[in-house]
Amino acid sequence: PYVPGQNLAGQRVFEIDGDSMEPNYCAGMKVRASPVGRDKWPYLNSGAYVVVYDDFFVIKRIKANNYAEGYFMLHSDNHETGGSVAVPVSQIRSMWKVERIVDGPAR
Repeated sequence: PYVPGQNLAGQRVFEIDGDSMEPNYCAGMKVRASPVGRDKWPYLNSGAYVVVYDDFFVIKRIKANNYAEGYFMLHSDNHETGGSVAVPVSQIRSMWKVERIVDGPAR
C-alpha cells in the first residue's frame, strides 16, 4: 500500500509469471520494485530482485553479494521447480529491488 509522503519515483510494478518463486511470490502476483543503479550493485543486500540479463527477465533472490567475484548468484525460492544460476555482472542490463507485493490472486 501507498504511504503518504512515500517517494515512488522510478518505481515499477511487475507481474509474477511462473512458480519458481513460490511460496513467497506466486504466479499472478504483482510486485512494486525500485530501480537499482549500477553504481549500487557492489553494495546490494540480500532480497528479491527483478533482473534483466541476456534474453531473460526474472524475479529471483540474491542471498549474498558476489559482485566482487564478477557475478550475482540468483536463486529460486521454490527448490522443486527452480534452481540457482550465476549471472556475470557484464550480462546484467538492469535491476530493481522488490519492495512490496501490491496485488495477488486469492488462494
